[in-house]
Amino acid sequence: MIYFSTMNEICKRIESIGVLPVVKITSAGDSENLAASLLAGDLPAVEITFRTDAAAESIARIRKKFPDMLIGAGTVLTPDQVDLAVDAGAEFIVAPGFNPRIAQYCTKLKIPYIPGVNSPSQIELAMEHGLDVFKFFPAEAMGGIKMLKSLAGPYPELKFIPTGGISPDNLLGYLSLPSVLACGGSWISPSAMISEGRFDDIAKIASRTVSDVLGFNLSGVILGATDSDEAEPVLDFFASTFLLNKGETAKTFTAGTMIEIEKEKNKYPAGLIITVHSIPRVKAFLDRKKIGYTESEDSEIILNEQKGGFGIKLRQE
Repeated sequence: MIYFSTMNEICKRIESIGVLPVVKITSAGDSENLAASLLAGDLPAVEITFRTDAAAESIARIRKKFPDMLIGAGTVLTPDQVDLAVDAGAEFIVAPGFNPRIAQYCTKLKIPYIPGVNSPSQIELAMEHGLDVFKFFPAEAMGGIKMLKSLAGPYPELKFIPTGGISPDNLLGYLSLPSVLACGGSWISPSAMISEGRFDDIAKIASRTVSDVLGFNLSGVILGATDSDEAEPVLDFFASTFLLNKGETAKTFTAGTMIEIEKEKNKYPAGLIITVHSIPRVKAFLDRKKIGYTESEDSEIILNEQKGGFGIKLRQE
């Protein structure tokens, strides 16, 4: 029970971020700067691959300097590597394929194990070991989004972290699939950039990626009114002037998706409507940044503080 509780918690953290940088470090001396650049880009997670001898020391250095960062060990192929990763401070183990021996060993150590799969046979073998979260690898080479959609049919309860060929061009397509927990990829922090010390560039890529995942988009404004009698003439003006369809909810009148008019006097005289890709990921993001908010009955988020005279409402598109 402890193993599966830990697995669920790790997977929730990965899902709340939406993207997992897969990193190959050749020099452990670069590890702290790499982690700092990801955190500067609001990306508090990393998978350090055991493709170099610097992996274990890199994990240990990041764990010591940034204890709250989510750190996994990737390309783990042997029990000895599992031990090195766990001793260094890794919180989960990722592998390119499924190995029953590694699955059993990770269960024994109560460390979450996310193996790579790309076929129904591999999936069913891994399921026999109690696993339900997998790395789909190599994602693009094995059919990408179409393949994952096909796998969701017979295995609707499973979750995947596609890795291999993921880029800004297809990231949102993968994340739109209900079966996808998050996406893994090396485009955020390429090995060459790390070796060249281009950590500011990595921070910018990380920030753009987080922005893509969350999808903040200013989509409309909220206008306050003292009562319905005042609200309706305002609604008529916007609908007729800008050729917008009129609508109504229990609390507001709407003119298309651009304008909302409160039926009752609001806390703020005006507000902004921002749409996002995922309310759960936005909530996790706001929690990390310690920005207070209230969640409404219809799962919208309203920031606790007005900014520039505006209240701010976030809703899932």
